Amino acid sequence: MLVRILIGLENNDTQCPMKVFWRESVSNEFMDLTEYRFCGDVDFIKGCLDNNKKIIEMAVTYKFEEGSQVSVIKHGKEMFLSLFRLRYKYRKVKSKDI
Repeated sequence: MLVRILIGLENNDTQCPMKVFWRESVSNEFMDLTEYRFCGDVDFIKGCLDNNKKIIEMAVTYKFEEGSQVSVIKHGKEMFLSLFRLRYKYRKVKSKDI
């Protein structure tokens, strides 16, 4: 929900670990990444969309395994700050007509 509000992404699941793409077609987006941990996926997807790349969401079967090291309590602040850095990075600058 915060990703949708702060960054404007309409994707259903930005944190899904499965991404398939042609390396050559997204090399610029990888070079422009500024977030590498919890919001790296958000940064990548937003960069692709801003560069008119087509994103197709597909349903996959995913087997969840216990033992995740990510905790909203432990990592929530870092996640939240990353989202605000991305909001600043992708802000739309409005210029006045002269």
